[in-house]
Amino acid sequence: MLYYFAKLMMSVALRMFYRHVHVTGFHHIPEKGPVIIIANHQSSLMDAALIGILLKRKAWFFARGDVFINRPVRQLLRWLHMLPVHGHIRGKNTRDVNESSFEAGKAILRKGGIIVFFPESTSHVERELYAFRKGVFRLGFDAAVNGSQPIDIPVVPIGITYDHPTRANTGVQVHAGEAMALSDYQQDYASNPAQALLRISRDAWYRVESLMLHIGNPDRFETAEQRLTIDRTDHEYGSHPWRIQDTHKLQREQAICRGLLNESEEVYAEKKIAGDAYFGLLKKNEISDEVVINEKTQPGKTVLLWLLAPFAVAGIVLNAFPFVLGRYVADKKVFRPDFYSWIHVVGCALFYCMWVLLITLLTGLMSWWLSLALLVGMVISGLIARYWLLTRRAQRARAGWNALAPETRGELKAKRLAVVKSFRP
Repeated sequence: MLYYFAKLMMSVALRMFYRHVHVTGFHHIPEKGPVIIIANHQSSLMDAALIGILLKRKAWFFARGDVFINRPVRQLLRWLHMLPVHGHIRGKNTRDVNESSFEAGKAILRKGGIIVFFPESTSHVERELYAFRKGVFRLGFDAAVNGSQPIDIPVVPIGITYDHPTRANTGVQVHAGEAMALSDYQQDYASNPAQALLRISRDAWYRVESLMLHIGNPDRFETAEQRLTIDRTDHEYGSHPWRIQDTHKLQREQAICRGLLNESEEVYAEKKIAGDAYFGLLKKNEISDEVVINEKTQPGKTVLLWLLAPFAVAGIVLNAFPFVLGRYVADKKVFRPDFYSWIHVVGCALFYCMWVLLITLLTGLMSWWLSLALLVGMVISGLIARYWLLTRRAQRARAGWNALAPETRGELKAKRLAVVKSFRP
């Protein structure tokens, strides 16, 4: 029951946090029978949350063991279908936990269930795919030998790519690929387990890498982000629905990253100078790339904002407290960027649920009709407030652009054009 409530809550929360999600390939996941899903790991438990809400079937997730800090947390995560696994063996207790979780995973697969595993074993925000650990594949081979009736278990790769590791109102991509069959490696595993595990983990790594952004050179991460930022500005998906089912964005961004990696040091250094000059000027003037190419004001929206202002104020008063509290907790308590989004989103969602419950109870003592009307008003005014705040933020950004000297605006446009030209092959 808690699993489905959490899935519903996170579905709503993620729709509010991410502007768009690009999703493809989930038809590769069978509608019934055992399945192993493997994915890259860029954002702590957020990766599991995204896969969970996109899956039609119920799944179990292997999560890093140090998240299970005490008995209440362990029980809560167990209700949410999470199993602990430690990347490094640190004594008998850790080894026992891993063995218990892997036995549970085998049982789930033998009963026709889904397990989700992140073979990198640790989350990280860099656009890089770490080497895969082999535990999940060993688990799969052992689970496939089910008495006298061996079972075949498809392994479905998923690539996850975030526009930004912590920023709200950005995009995320979740692409699933064609399944690998464990049976293709079973004979090798029977004769030479080590070789078979090495082969399948290598093949799986390439499958996942093809579904995400991977830049193998850390020295070029910053320049890659500059190029991706400009591409995303030039291909805005503002008018599209929240869920976009295509791979066009992924293909464009992969081409950008491949081109970056193939550049010689001399060519790269020259293009890096142009990129650093433009983005340095943006930072100096506190201007975003979006404003440079979308500088015009929209008078019609100004009138609309004035008309919606009373409803927006009501929405802020009724809804802001739990979101401010959730943001405060994330800012003060989270020191790793790969954990920030998860704590931010979950904190806001939990605080909002408690806030709604408190208001319902207090107003319900006076009148349940008043309670129901207030809840409806909270939702409607909250959505209006969100639109109002986002639109007002965009208007302030344009006002900041208009406040710049004409020479500075011209310089920004010229530097952006130079960067765009330099990034082209």
